[in-house]
Amino acid sequence: MKAKPKIITDGKNLLPTSEIRKHYFLNRFVVIAYGRLGRPHDYIRIDRTKRVGRCHFCGTQKDRPVILQLPKKGRWHIKVIPNAFPAVSLENKRAYGKQEIIIETPIHNQEFSEMSKEWVRKTMDVYQGRVEKLLQNRQINYVLVFKNDGPRSGASLSHSHSQIFASQIFPPDIAEELAGIARYEKKYYRCPFCDVVKEESGGPREIFADKNAIAFAPFASEYKFEVWIMPRAHRRTFSGLTSAEKNSIGLFLKKILNRLDKRTFSYNFSISNFRASNKKDYHFYIRIQPRANTWGGVELGSGIIFNSFPPEKAPDFYRRDILE
Repeated sequence: MKAKPKIITDGKNLLPTSEIRKHYFLNRFVVIAYGRLGRPHDYIRIDRTKRVGRCHFCGTQKDRPVILQLPKKGRWHIKVIPNAFPAVSLENKRAYGKQEIIIETPIHNQEFSEMSKEWVRKTMDVYQGRVEKLLQNRQINYVLVFKNDGPRSGASLSHSHSQIFASQIFPPDIAEELAGIARYEKKYYRCPFCDVVKEESGGPREIFADKNAIAFAPFASEYKFEVWIMPRAHRRTFSGLTSAEKNSIGLFLKKILNRLDKRTFSYNFSISNFRASNKKDYHFYIRIQPRANTWGGVELGSGIIFNSFPPEKAPDFYRRDILE
């Protein structure tokens, strides 16, 4: 279904030509520009920084109300607090919404990927619980769970945490994705993401997989080392995931982030949530976007992305620790 890149030679080295790739079912394009890997750089990139001053997430946060704490009594393991600098709020009719911080661990230097499988699963349960609670508000149309890790991701604090953004605004990118899903289902009578799962299973871009879920590098990856994690079964929402599916997805997420942490790459991961219905079908997935490359004028001006790292190489990158 997907053509292999052609091979050209410069007399000494074999180099594949650049290749334009299209999203599975949307009109989004990426140029896999193999030859740009060797570009010279004058700038020094620093992907990790050291904390300066007091950490706002260590200790008890006595100055902030607590939305949720696990366990409820004693020394906390996971805590949810309001964002101290929200862009939206339930009191602002002109920018209605809510923002929360999920402090994933009381241990300052512990990364998400260093947590136990059980801890990661509890964190995912907290994500799900907060999404369900926020969507009970009928004025909230969209809830994004996301994590910024590292200075190039947009993170301002180094203590491991993730965030929730709930808004009355339904994002245009998600609306475009839903429209694409609807067109595909009208034409083929099946979910496009379910077809993606079948296509990527056992293929050259599969990274981790079991009977419940799959992690793979998407065919038209916009970011170097980009990964999507999906349940194999058609699950519209976080709430639809089974316990076994959450365990598998959490384990794959932990493994992926562990590899990125070892390479000190900044990254973002995101989970979109809304009220699914017969008129608004979806397939739950987590999108992990490492920030190993910076978009320039072509990407920002045209929306066409240059990616110098072919997604077919991503499985070796992520599985290297296992193979070694």
